[in-house]
Amino acid sequence: MQYTIVPTDTPATYLRLQLHRPTLLQRVYRELAATLLVAKGVAGCPVVKDGRLVGVISQTDMLFKLAGTRSLKLVGPRSERYMDNTKRIAKIKGSTVRDSMTPSPKTIAPTATIKDAAGRMLRFGHNRLMVAEGGRLVGLLSATDVIKLALCDEDGCDALQ
Repeated sequence: MQYTIVPTDTPATYLRLQLHRPTLLQRVYRELAATLLVAKGVAGCPVVKDGRLVGVISQTDMLFKLAGTRSLKLVGPRSERYMDNTKRIAKIKGSTVRDSMTPSPKTIAPTATIKDAAGRMLRFGHNRLMVAEGGRLVGLLSATDVIKLALCDEDGCDALQ
């Protein structure tokens, strides 16, 4: 992948790191999605329906099926445990991407800067942000992408390839 020198206040869309990662449809079976993630060497990917971003499926989502009831929260306020465990049980029992995905993922606008993206990733504890415009997926920005760009200097990013 070719990188270009990008100041940290440059809009994220300038990165052109879009469309080189897979996207999944909600109706795909979870096992096929897991195989795709492993084959592509990615930790997660967007889920789309009719071209609109509806969720993200990640390795963590896949682990719920493997862990089963061992993933349920046993301590903490009862109402929080109930809410969390209800979601976890749905992921454990489900068989499709729709059942297993995290709906309504954190997004960032194409006009946001790299600094904005890094801050948002840290605030929400995410390793990737979906770049969306009007509800449509236009790209994906990973923490690795942001870090690679931070290593660029005036001589370019040739050392990162």
